[in-house]
Amino acid sequence: MKAAVFAVAAIALALVWCGAAQAADMNMKDGLWEITTKTEMKGMPGNIPPTVMKQCLTKKDSVPQQGDKGKNPNCKMTENKISGNTVSWTSVCKEKDGTIESKGQMTYKGDTFDGTMVTTMKDRGGKAQVITSKMSGKRLGPATRNNQQENTRTILKIKTRLTKKSKIKEVDFDNLEFGVDFSDHMYYVDFADGAWKEPRIEPYGPMKMYPALSTLHYGQAVFEGLKAFLGVDGKVRLFRPDKNHERYNMSCERMCIPTLSWELWFEGMKKLIEVDREWIPGKRGCSLYIRPFIFATDNFLGVRVSYTYRFMIITSPVGAYYKEGLNPVKLITSGEFVRAVRGGLGAVKTPANYAASLYPGEVAKKKGFTQVLWLDGIENRYIEEVGTMNIMFVIDGTIVTPPLEGSILPGVTRNSVISLAKHWGVPVEERKITIDEVMAEAKSGRLQEVFGTGTAAVISPVGWIQHNDDMVTIHSGEIGPMSQKLYDEITAMQYGEKPDPFGWCITL
Repeated sequence: MKAAVFAVAAIALALVWCGAAQAADMNMKDGLWEITTKTEMKGMPGNIPPTVMKQCLTKKDSVPQQGDKGKNPNCKMTENKISGNTVSWTSVCKEKDGTIESKGQMTYKGDTFDGTMVTTMKDRGGKAQVITSKMSGKRLGPATRNNQQENTRTILKIKTRLTKKSKIKEVDFDNLEFGVDFSDHMYYVDFADGAWKEPRIEPYGPMKMYPALSTLHYGQAVFEGLKAFLGVDGKVRLFRPDKNHERYNMSCERMCIPTLSWELWFEGMKKLIEVDREWIPGKRGCSLYIRPFIFATDNFLGVRVSYTYRFMIITSPVGAYYKEGLNPVKLITSGEFVRAVRGGLGAVKTPANYAASLYPGEVAKKKGFTQVLWLDGIENRYIEEVGTMNIMFVIDGTIVTPPLEGSILPGVTRNSVISLAKHWGVPVEERKITIDEVMAEAKSGRLQEVFGTGTAAVISPVGWIQHNDDMVTIHSGEIGPMSQKLYDEITAMQYGEKPDPFGWCITL
């Protein structure tokens, strides 16, 4: 599998940085081009999905490129020439897993081109694999300021089958709960024989599974959560999907699951949102919750890594996660149970990470609390996180939050809050903090605020914390100014009400 992934990556590398010498008499027109690439690899079972990308090409830069002028410090151009209307090149890329040599040529015919590229990958052991890519291009029109800046990421061809009858009229959008209603369609792509297959969008519905599905028995699965927002300008925004993709792949590596390219992740998500756009709530405080996930699909009983997987995305129109809304919640520690330990799955967004919290969470709810405030699994004194969110404390104007040391989830909203606070000049400390320190600081008055951070609720103020038989009240049981400011700023960016200085939102 590793070899297959490395080989497929060679395609991107070969097209990443090539440029051609200028030929004023070459029969090609400058402008915005659509480039389709069909790839074949000898010995690779199944088909590699064709890819499409858009890019501005000129006679000076007539070979597709990506990124910062396609620069790759590991690559060297050994040949680059134009003969008539044909551009040819040879490149060598030295990567950590081996060497990639690509030879290609393209022939322009005014508004179209055809070409072939042969990429040879040699691993450190000298084993070679060959990839053949057939390219075709068509000019879409003149270059403009907008399309010159257009992202050159791959656009997948996704086979789509639409539902015959929408369920949207059955949903009460004025009284949305969290994760109850689901939009009309779902996106999925299967992994088998060491490669990802053709991505699809189909009507949301049941799937055929066997009782021996390995995920049901051994829990090899990963999921993510993010949102699409309908802005005040009528545009749809996604909040930091790149960070979710980054964490998703980290989780997959820990769970021995094949990682997913940005193209399969984002283009599938984008297309699904386009198909079900009318499911995005227009009410402030509501959004379309997006759930990407992957699970093992081997029909097999035995403790081993699965050889097959299915990656999926489903969406759900949602309101507030907590019934309290932006009002403070109540937390309680658990001296009897632990959620995770360093070296385990605490930092991984996998179902098992959450299953461990369910029973203690139910116990807490029966006592009148919203969630459990988890302590470390070794000494049972250092604060880690809440079951559904990371936790932060404002002590004498400084935001203090537990460090990422392998037992807590690296939250996207957590990262956003830290970045935003530093941008404002607010001191932030990522350090160990004990429950005894929190209780003492609350009683002394130095603990000004406590709040949780997470995709579902964004900011969730904490009004009360109970540890053993001792309970403290934070900020008189009301939302504090820092919690309110962070919530207002992040949601304003998400809904397009304020500028996004960090470039976090992707507008569809």
